[in-house]
Amino acid sequence: MGVFLFTIAFFFTSPSPRDPVAISLTVLAVLALPLTSVAPAVGTVASVVVTWIAASIPQETGLLATMAAWGVVAMLLARGQPRWMVYSLACMITLPVLLTTVADEPLWSRLVWPAMVGVPCIVLGEMLRFQREQARSAARRRLESRLRQRRLMASELHDTVARDLTYAVLMGEQFKIAHADDEQLSRELDVIIEPVRMAVAQLRRGLRSMSTDDGDDVVLRVASRPPRPLAQTLADADRVLADRGARLETDGTQLLTESIFTPGAQQQVLRVINELVDNAAKHTPAEGLARITIETDDRALDCMVTNTVDAAHTKDRALSSGLGLADAQRRVESLGGDFVINRGESRWTVTFSVPVRGAAAG
Repeated sequence: MGVFLFTIAFFFTSPSPRDPVAISLTVLAVLALPLTSVAPAVGTVASVVVTWIAASIPQETGLLATMAAWGVVAMLLARGQPRWMVYSLACMITLPVLLTTVADEPLWSRLVWPAMVGVPCIVLGEMLRFQREQARSAARRRLESRLRQRRLMASELHDTVARDLTYAVLMGEQFKIAHADDEQLSRELDVIIEPVRMAVAQLRRGLRSMSTDDGDDVVLRVASRPPRPLAQTLADADRVLADRGARLETDGTQLLTESIFTPGAQQQVLRVINELVDNAAKHTPAEGLARITIETDDRALDCMVTNTVDAAHTKDRALSSGLGLADAQRRVESLGGDFVINRGESRWTVTFSVPVRGAAAG
C-alpha cells in the first residue's frame, strides 16, 4: 500500500512533489503507515511530526505528505485503539492546516482537503472497527455457549450415568449380601460389579477433567448436591406469589415420590421442575395464577407448568426464558423426553414428558 501511494504521488501529481524535500517528506509519510501497523505509538508520533513539517515549510510538498496521516487514523480506529486518542490525533493533524497562513486563501478552502480525505478515513475506520467488534462479540458468544454446553454435559452425565452406575453397583452389593450363601452367584456378580465400579471411577475422573480446564470445578460440586426437595420449592414459590397476591395450584406432585425413575433420572427431573416452578413464580404478575400438574402412567411422566403473564409487557421482556429453560430442555432431551414451550398473550405454558423406568429401557 505504501509503494502504491508513493507511486501515485510521484508520477501522477504536479512536479513539486518531485523536489528532494517533498520526496523525503512523502517517503516518511508513507513509511509511517506500515510503522504504525507494527509499532502504533512510534508510527503515530512519526506521522504527526511529518504532517506538521510538511504543512509548515514554505515549499510545496504535495497532498500525500500532509494527508497520509489520515490513513494512520483509520488504522488505529479499525484496530480498536481508544477513540479519545484517535480523535486527538485527528485534531493534531488538522491543526497545522488551520495555523498555516496563505495569502488570499479563506479558512474554509484550507479545510477542503482534510474534510475530503479525513472524513472518509474516519468513516472507514469506524466501519472496520464495528465489524471487528461484531466478530469478536460473536466469537465470545460462541465460546461461552460451548463452555456452557460442556458444563451442562458434565453435570448431566454426573447426575444420570455416573449416579445410575453407582446405584447399580450398590444394588449388586446388596444382592450379594442377601445371597451370601451362594458362592457361584457372588463370583458372577463380582465379575459384573468390578468393571462397573472401574467405569464409574473413570467417568468421574473424566468429568472432573472436563470441568476444571477453565477453573470450573464448581460444576461437579453443584452436580453432586441433590436438588432441592419439590416440597421446599413449592413452598418458596407459594410464599413469593402470596407476597404479590398471586396463587400457586398443584396437582399430582406426590407422584414424584414414587420410584418411577432411576436415581439419576429422578434428580434430573427434579432439577427441571424446580427450574420451571421458580420461573413461573418469577413471571406471574400480581393477582395471577401459577399451576403445576403432574401425571404418570406406565410409560411416561407428563408435567405442565403454566402461569399468567402481564399482557401489557412485551413478550421478549416479560417472557424471557434466559438460560434456565434452555438447560431444562437439554436435561429433558438427554433423558429421551420432549420439552415444549407455548407463549400466549396472557399465559405461558411449559410441558415436558419423560419416559419412566421401564419405558426408558425400551
